[in-house]
Amino acid sequence: MSMAALIKFNSQSGAIICDEEYLHAGKRRVPYGDYLESLLDEKQADELDAELIYAMVGTPSLSGEVQREIRKALGKKHKRSVNDEPEVVPFDDLARICTDTARTLVKKWQDRRLDALYGFNSDDFNRGTFSEDGKNIEISQEAVKKRASEMTSRPEKSIALIEHSAIVFGWDRKNGIAGVTFDSATGSSSYISGAFEVIGRGSTAVKMTLQEFVGRQDVSSRRIGRDPIESCTALLCAYAKCEEQFHEVGGYPRIIILDGSKLKHSERVKEIANAPAKLAKEIVNAYRWEFIDRKTAHSLIEGVVFANLGFDEAEEKLFASCREPSKLELCLRGYKPGSLPTKAASFSAHGKPKKK
Repeated sequence: MSMAALIKFNSQSGAIICDEEYLHAGKRRVPYGDYLESLLDEKQADELDAELIYAMVGTPSLSGEVQREIRKALGKKHKRSVNDEPEVVPFDDLARICTDTARTLVKKWQDRRLDALYGFNSDDFNRGTFSEDGKNIEISQEAVKKRASEMTSRPEKSIALIEHSAIVFGWDRKNGIAGVTFDSATGSSSYISGAFEVIGRGSTAVKMTLQEFVGRQDVSSRRIGRDPIESCTALLCAYAKCEEQFHEVGGYPRIIILDGSKLKHSERVKEIANAPAKLAKEIVNAYRWEFIDRKTAHSLIEGVVFANLGFDEAEEKLFASCREPSKLELCLRGYKPGSLPTKAASFSAHGKPKKK
């Protein structure tokens, strides 16, 4: 099902992270999902003076259809003018397109399943009757009514065929950043009022870590915001803990940083994926396992996530700053920190044998 988590830095910026794993039919790991995307291209974002990021978890085929239909709907959204002055398109309008589209498609999938099994759709079920060959037939069998009720009101019961939850994260010039969640289990959407939000598998572990981080601030500090580098480090730490402790969370993380203080889409939205994202996770793991200190972790995360520090240079700095680079090398390869092989002492950084 995957996992997605959002943290706000301040009123103009924030970050969102997502993994790429899905458990097919509850059995087979599928580690190549694409669940996080900026939905507005550069031209449209600059024209609307807004940004829209969609992070989703659930059935990949449904999620892909939702994403595709949202893009079509957004393509029809043009900037309006009042007295020849450009009017900012509020995030709420763009978010409503996303949640309405998701809600419509979830219902469409529910109706397909009901029709395949019983020959009626959700509207027929709510009426209690359906038509066939010109005849009005009452839905009276209790077993059918119970199953249909589970499929329409509690989609998580319907063999994971219509699982879809999302975080809609965005920004507009007038109102700053904002977020909305959507849940197919209830069909409802909710405004994100807090400093962070998490959906999907392992959300408990992520929420506990972020709650601890945000909870250290008093009310006045929380209103001002959080340091972006510290916040991103906390977000990555939460992701790493979640990946360790929960199934259906794995693969490479993907991160999108949204900074509304910038003037152009190309500067406002930054995606960290592939090797740099994997390295960022390894940096926070080195910090969690106490191979590097807090200051070093923050410096490396700043370089990799915010400052375009090259992969090779960042990796060299990580091992150069590490107290026991050979042991870190083993831990990152999957060895448990509490029972490292004694041979580790004979290896230098990156697992190369020490020269005598």
